[in-house]
Amino acid sequence: MKKRLNRMLSTLLICSMVMTLMPTTVFATNRKDAVMEEYAGGLCEHHPEHDDECGYSEGIAGTACSHEHTDDCYKEVIDCTHKHDEDCYPDEIIWDDEATPSDADRWEPEDCPHMCEEDSECITKKLNCQHEHDDECGYSPATRGTPCEFICEICGAEDDMKTATPSNAKAVTVAGVQAMIDALPDVEEVRKGNAEKVKAQLDAIDDAKAELSDEEIDELDFSRYMEVAAVLEQLLYGTATPSNAVMLADYDGPAIQLGTGGISDPTEEEVDGQGSYYVPNSYIYFGVNSGNSSTPIKWRVLDADTANDGTTRGMFLLSEYLLASGVQFRYDASIDNAYQGSAAQFWCSLFSGNRLNFSTAEQDAMLGVVKTDSAEDDLYSISWGESSLTATDELFFLSVQELVDYVGNYHAAPGMAATNTSLSAGEWWLRSPYAYVRTAVGTVFKDGNVRYSSAQNYWAARPAFNLNLNTVLFSSAADGGKTDAAVDGNLTEVGTGSAEWKLTLKDTSRSFSASASSTLVRVGENLTVTYSGAGMGENEYVSAMLVDSSGNILYYGRIAQNSANGTASVAIPSDFTAGTYTLKVFSEQYNGDYKTDYASEFQDITLTVRGEVSEQFDLTCGTTYWFDLSATGIPGTVNDVLPDKTMHYVPFTYVGTVDAYVLNSSSNRVCDAADDASRTTDSTAQYGYTYDHSLFIADDTVTHTISWEALNSKKFIFGIAFQNNGVAYTLRASSAGNYDTYYNGGNAGTPQNNEWDKILDKDNGYIKHSSREYSWGQDTNRNASVIRAVRGYNSARHWKAQYATFSDSYHGFRPVLEVLNPDTLGADGLKAVVLDLNGGSIGAATGTVNIVVKNGESFIAPASNVLSRPAGNTDTYFLWQGSDGNSYIPGADVPAGVTSLTAQWTPMTYTVMLETNGGTIADGKDVISYTYGEGATLPTANDMTREGYTFDGWYADSSFSGAPVMEISNTDIGNKEFYAKWNANIYVVTLNPNGGTIASGKDITSYTYGNGATLPTSNDMTREGYTFEGWYADSDFSGAPVTEISSADMGNKEFYAKWTRNTTPIIPGDTVNYIVEHYKAGNNGYMLEETEKLGDKIGANVTAEPKIYTGYTYNPDVAGSVTSGTLKKISSAADIVTLKLYYDLTVYNVTVENDGNGSASAAPASATMGGKITLTSTPNSGYRFKEWHIVSGDVTISGDVFTMPAGNVVVKAVFERKSSDGSGRDSSSDRDTSSSAIRKDPIRGWTSSDRGIITGAANSIANDGYSHWMQDDHGWWLRFADNSYPKGQKRGTSGTAYVWELINGSWWAFDENGYAKIGWLRDDTFGGWFYIDPERGMQTGWVRLGGAWYYFHQVSDGRKGIMYAGRKTPDGYYVDENGAWMAKKNKSAGI
Repeated sequence: MKKRLNRMLSTLLICSMVMTLMPTTVFATNRKDAVMEEYAGGLCEHHPEHDDECGYSEGIAGTACSHEHTDDCYKEVIDCTHKHDEDCYPDEIIWDDEATPSDADRWEPEDCPHMCEEDSECITKKLNCQHEHDDECGYSPATRGTPCEFICEICGAEDDMKTATPSNAKAVTVAGVQAMIDALPDVEEVRKGNAEKVKAQLDAIDDAKAELSDEEIDELDFSRYMEVAAVLEQLLYGTATPSNAVMLADYDGPAIQLGTGGISDPTEEEVDGQGSYYVPNSYIYFGVNSGNSSTPIKWRVLDADTANDGTTRGMFLLSEYLLASGVQFRYDASIDNAYQGSAAQFWCSLFSGNRLNFSTAEQDAMLGVVKTDSAEDDLYSISWGESSLTATDELFFLSVQELVDYVGNYHAAPGMAATNTSLSAGEWWLRSPYAYVRTAVGTVFKDGNVRYSSAQNYWAARPAFNLNLNTVLFSSAADGGKTDAAVDGNLTEVGTGSAEWKLTLKDTSRSFSASASSTLVRVGENLTVTYSGAGMGENEYVSAMLVDSSGNILYYGRIAQNSANGTASVAIPSDFTAGTYTLKVFSEQYNGDYKTDYASEFQDITLTVRGEVSEQFDLTCGTTYWFDLSATGIPGTVNDVLPDKTMHYVPFTYVGTVDAYVLNSSSNRVCDAADDASRTTDSTAQYGYTYDHSLFIADDTVTHTISWEALNSKKFIFGIAFQNNGVAYTLRASSAGNYDTYYNGGNAGTPQNNEWDKILDKDNGYIKHSSREYSWGQDTNRNASVIRAVRGYNSARHWKAQYATFSDSYHGFRPVLEVLNPDTLGADGLKAVVLDLNGGSIGAATGTVNIVVKNGESFIAPASNVLSRPAGNTDTYFLWQGSDGNSYIPGADVPAGVTSLTAQWTPMTYTVMLETNGGTIADGKDVISYTYGEGATLPTANDMTREGYTFDGWYADSSFSGAPVMEISNTDIGNKEFYAKWNANIYVVTLNPNGGTIASGKDITSYTYGNGATLPTSNDMTREGYTFEGWYADSDFSGAPVTEISSADMGNKEFYAKWTRNTTPIIPGDTVNYIVEHYKAGNNGYMLEETEKLGDKIGANVTAEPKIYTGYTYNPDVAGSVTSGTLKKISSAADIVTLKLYYDLTVYNVTVENDGNGSASAAPASATMGGKITLTSTPNSGYRFKEWHIVSGDVTISGDVFTMPAGNVVVKAVFERKSSDGSGRDSSSDRDTSSSAIRKDPIRGWTSSDRGIITGAANSIANDGYSHWMQDDHGWWLRFADNSYPKGQKRGTSGTAYVWELINGSWWAFDENGYAKIGWLRDDTFGGWFYIDPERGMQTGWVRLGGAWYYFHQVSDGRKGIMYAGRKTPDGYYVDENGAWMAKKNKSAGI
């Protein structure tokens, strides 16, 4: 029971109680919502703070009253709770088979020993505090805040309306809620004058209680609340809830449900040591009590779906109140106590048959059930006789067995005692006879005890009946369930119900039918319902419900009244989710809250509801655009009102996107084709279908005196393909409806979702000039296959039928243009281009007009021959000047970027920009403009100078494609830009070797300005007996020697070789020199490191002494080593002894130790000096890596990597135990797995997760677990660790599928022969150009190449390294179609 107290306060009062403001002067309180909750929200990312404009101010919490109640605040109330027992009666028999006088209430003992006192709980103290708030108690009322009025249009919805709760408000407490209860007035003080105020107090208590826990609610004393609530209910609604009423369970389902879906069985509750009773979960109001001011009768649901016999489908109901008093079970004491034939049965029959109590439909809904309750020996400790019901007992008294099974099985169980609606308790009859006295019948006494009493007593009637569920159409909350009072097309969303219900019964006498104009609708649209046979009268309505696929009633409303036949509009709610729904339409008699309603059977209309129509394109709806229809061949007489009768310029209004049906040619002569097409979205439907599409509609009929058949013979009714400025359209007639219907005071087309009416629904101004013009539609009349639909003339909405072969000057063709492939085009696929007539006109149109082109594509400049020239202009010149500054003749191709064209009626002067590319134009030779009809000559080579370069002509583009341009012709138009092409000068170089020889391939014969050249070195020059001393600019060898020609040098050059004769070195003592050369191993083989010049005697045998080089080891076994020789007299260079020693890189070892708490390793485990060593650590369970200790070796470890020194290295991995945060998991963010992603691949050898293949020494043939770069005469290639190599594949007759490898952090591409590609590379697999630097591999970002900047994609998304071309780079710069940075465009763009 305690759990139900959470909701008992709200369910005690019937649901019609309306929330009002709680008076703050009635009692002191500290509840946090003392400031009534008004909106303080409105904050979002677009309105992060309240400001003066939104008007918000925060409320201020009140101060609680400090007054503490004293004894003076309470009064004593005596309410004796004593029940007489055997100690109260003398020892005598109180029942002697004699009838108790009919006026006897109960025999009271004369000497009852009970005394009322506080200990017996007969005397209680009730709060009656007269304290008024003053300065001493400190009470102050709360101040209301001002709501935030900001509504965010971006977020799209208002916040829930809440209150400006002050930041210093205190929480609701038990003491605060109890103070609210104690502040309620005494029951005798509740009057109609203060009823609303008391009701607000009770509601405020409900709100405050909702914030307490179950345990806190248990601490509250609700007795005062219960008493006041009961009196208030009686006062306001004529019924009252007894103070000992069984509390209802929660109900939060919909307020309207089909059948009796929301009505539920009672809940059985166990009471230790006593038994069980049933808590009702639902009540039903059914009928009225004519003997009690026709108060609606409230019935307790004993079983929601089964009658009292336990098998028959029905609902078993018991009156919640005593419906009559002074009812005798038997009139005559001589008759037995059987229910059949009794006065009680007769009373039930009279009450149920009284039309003042129950309508005919209600009487028909009472279900007669044949049932016999057998005799029972021990129910309520009494023996009972048999009791039976017949099929005519539609209203009856409960049997003792039913009382046990449905109410409670022990004395005084909750719900047993009953009162009338005025809360006056009374005994009430059961129908079961007492087994041993034939004139005694079962009775429930005031205290809820079950006894027997004389059948001639005058007790109360509390009847029951079974409801025939087949008669119930639907049920609704008794109070406010059908909230929609307005009669219109706007249905009201079904709210949350309560536990109290009323019924709408089927009225089989009603013959009602309804249908809809369409079953395919959009949210927010109005649907027309046609009905007939509706009831007439004050309470008679045509009503409708929207029901989802699960049978839930979502919306209800009354849509028409006082018309037996007619049409009504139903608005499909805008918040509906797309899907399938059922519209249930019915004729209904609505009789108000708590009273039964009556309705016809549902007329179910299945609706396919689709979401809101979204505009497919960004064009502005309602704008006029002009189209060229001159080549379409539309038949008929051209309309004189057209601005251009050649139809080069025909004005159309852009309608935007509509959801309407479109017919195809199969619909011709099919009367119901439009009905079918209007109900389907299947594009394969036979006659057409309904779909979203975007339209332009002509502002007039373009031709007239043309029949429907003539138009159809040329395919203009159902559509021809029409291309205009890159956009594909269908040019055709609109769908128009196959019949007329009444619509907003006039007739319109049916089905309503035809294109013509959908256009007018969107804006009735979109169809222009419809007066006295009929426009043919696609539709065949639904009643005659030879008749077609026409629209207009009397009004835009007007619909008329006309023979398909008819023609006159009032009937014409007003085409629509449907945009095809909207998904492919995209929202920005259509672009408006403004035509500025510049003083000219198209008919009466002046100023500017608009045309539509495909966005992102070039378009055709419009015709000019139909344009009227400005007043006074007699010239023949005409060009369009684009927003790009260029001019275009009509019919010319206009670039995609142009947004406007201006008519030019006189010859124009255009700008000329000459980009000299570093050169200089001679004075007076520059060209900055030209005039159409005159042209201009560009500067020649004689006018152009640039140091080091020769002028090679002007070109129209910066890539110098095509032929050079020498002049601008007199027929050219538009601004021009030309680029000077320069060729760097090539100069002659003459080298005089002066008897020497230049090595093959080392001779220099010319050089190019800007590049320069390197002269042959001493290694390239030989002359027997001489040593080369350098090149000199003159034959006298004056000045310094020259080693190169710089990039800034110009002119032909001549250089002279200087030689010095070799002499035999003589050392005193007949000694001669010899040479010792020391070579060290490197990436490209052995390189000379040091040369020693030593001397000894002629004939001496000399041996070279190896040197010590850090990181190297002398190797005497290298081929070409010369370690010793015999000296002789030197007559020529060939006599000089040269010894050669070779040194290899020393391989050092890495030893990795650990402290026992994990393992560690190095990769590689040995390396030469300068090699990269990567360390890896793996901790044991429970440990994490801490640090590396360097045991020996001169190294620095960074990121688990160090460089190998010239010596062995020993390192040690140190681990530490993990810390824990108490969860059993390591709270540290330190690593506890292997610290490196380096691994050994069986093919590629050592690899890194971020740097790819790790290579060993170049050109090494060692199988050391690494891949190695190798070089031969054809280039560089990669030898994998397993001695294989990467290579691409030849693709067809041309092209290569390159193989890419990440090597030492750089990407390299390999061709079909396995050689690495260098320089520019086109890879068709990735669809782009790459640049591969010889040293650094594939380039990314900005790279300067050949004097120009290029940008290569930097992101690793499958396109890394691809060159950007013809677009904007991610950092905002423009590059041309060849990928080069566009200096001029970037400058003009301010970047």
